[in-house]
Amino acid sequence: MAVSENDFELLNAYLDGELPVAECEGLWRRLAVERELTSELDSLRADHAVRGMVWSGLDPGDHAVARVEARVMRASRREDLLDRWHYLSRIVTAVAALVLFGFTIGWLGRERYIVPPNTASVGSNAPIRVASSTGQQMPAGGKVSVEVDDGTGKLVNLQFDSLDEANRFVHDFRATRAAAPPDGGDSAIVPAMDKF
Repeated sequence: MAVSENDFELLNAYLDGELPVAECEGLWRRLAVERELTSELDSLRADHAVRGMVWSGLDPGDHAVARVEARVMRASRREDLLDRWHYLSRIVTAVAALVLFGFTIGWLGRERYIVPPNTASVGSNAPIRVASSTGQQMPAGGKVSVEVDDGTGKLVNLQFDSLDEANRFVHDFRATRAAAPPDGGDSAIVPAMDKF
């Protein structure tokens, strides 16, 4: 007589130690009487032992587990360092790009802030230098340009027939600016255009 599926499961549960005590007693009584059940139990016990040896051979020892843990930790630290390095390199690259952008804009806009050679700048306290494009003194018949800040940051270009006229205007303008109240009364100074 062949062993049924239920008996097979019962024997496996017994070998695994999962069978309740009441059912174990019933199984022991049956094993004493049924020889086919006993031979099936011996066969399953041998298979169970072989499986146990195979699985125990596959289980890593403590030393192997420690090596794997060390490798994982090193790889994790390396990954963290690479992430930080990538983050910092992105920041440095962005800063470098912004600096390069600023220099490029400054280089492209430099002509806007260069004072032409025949222009005197009144906004600063530097002496007025008016020269022709060749670097020599202005010819007598040439016009002299003077740029004046109108108080809003906009430069107004004033034309004078002679260098003496431009110097008088600059002198008067600076004297008026020096006498202006410190609360920003500078923007109230408007040159009288009809006198020039």
